[in-house]
Amino acid sequence: MSLRGLAVVVTDFFFDEMAVENVDRVPEDRPVILAANHHSGLMDAMMLYATTPRDLRAVAKSTLWKIWPFRPFLAAGRVIPIYRQRDGGGDNSSAFEAVAEALVEGGVVGIFAEGTSHDGTGLERIRTGTARMAFDAVTAGADPVIVPVGLIFEDRERFRSDALVRFGEPIEVASQFPGATSDDRESVRALTARIEEGLGAVAPTWESPEQRAAARSAAMQALPVGASLGDIETEAERLASIGPLPDPDPRLVGDDGEAELLVPPDQIDTSGAALVWPFAVVGKYTNRPPFMAIRAIAKTQDPNSRATIKTLAGMVLYPLWWFLITLIGRWAGLSWGWSIAIAATIAVLGIISARELPLARAERRTQEFIENS
Repeated sequence: MSLRGLAVVVTDFFFDEMAVENVDRVPEDRPVILAANHHSGLMDAMMLYATTPRDLRAVAKSTLWKIWPFRPFLAAGRVIPIYRQRDGGGDNSSAFEAVAEALVEGGVVGIFAEGTSHDGTGLERIRTGTARMAFDAVTAGADPVIVPVGLIFEDRERFRSDALVRFGEPIEVASQFPGATSDDRESVRALTARIEEGLGAVAPTWESPEQRAAARSAAMQALPVGASLGDIETEAERLASIGPLPDPDPRLVGDDGEAELLVPPDQIDTSGAALVWPFAVVGKYTNRPPFMAIRAIAKTQDPNSRATIKTLAGMVLYPLWWFLITLIGRWAGLSWGWSIAIAATIAVLGIISARELPLARAERRTQEFIENS
């Protein structure tokens, strides 16, 4: 499976919905640098690979190559390693050359412009590496554009929540900075400032978790019940820009601004939920051991990597659990056929549980909100 194919599978399973805005801003026939914000570890890269309409090469921290299971996927995605100072540094000349070569060939390169994944509600300082790589590509004969990409989450840690990928206005490099090179500090600073401005237009730039919570809550109350994450984020940004915000409604947001999106009322299927509910509950409890193990593992990690850890641990622990059930069946005297059938049934019920129980909770929350508003 290609890295893009894997990314589509991972994001489709982790997120309930991943919306994409303005993907047509990615040119079809020019070299492109995608400069994205970075809040959720490897999940951010999966979102870029899954939503970019062209073949993508990402730039990633070199320490990922120390994790042996990742290496085949890094190779499949032709990921370019970068040696960060915080990881001990190193010679990045080969990384800059690889980016320039990819752009000269007309390709697309994804870079997390802040340099590291973080917990902040706004943007960290934009590193100059993206601008310097762009100028190196121009020097090598390419004519790239930089497209800012905002990655936005309902709740970046919660399984089956929503996400949004926003593609921003392309930034011309060669025509706006004629003759500039990566050694031209003034031009590098100016292009870096343009990248930061472009990212600020599509990525979350809240002053604090409290402001995000208040703005999102106000937006959800102002919009129709069941509004999309994109509409809520746009309205929240507008409301935050025009004046004081009321205290957030705890039914709609968490303390740090994690949203609790509601379901469009006309999409609530009470009878369908009643039919699926028994199967989902059985799936929940027959798959309880790997679920509890994954939750315990994720709690030990920093928040900006929990979605990644949950996904990776789930890809390993759930199949191991189903394999163990097969072995238990054989130990209990069942045939291989029956043992595999029982394990497969538990796997299917687990998938039903993972998809349907969060939706059922959202539907109940929506009904309660409508009744009490």
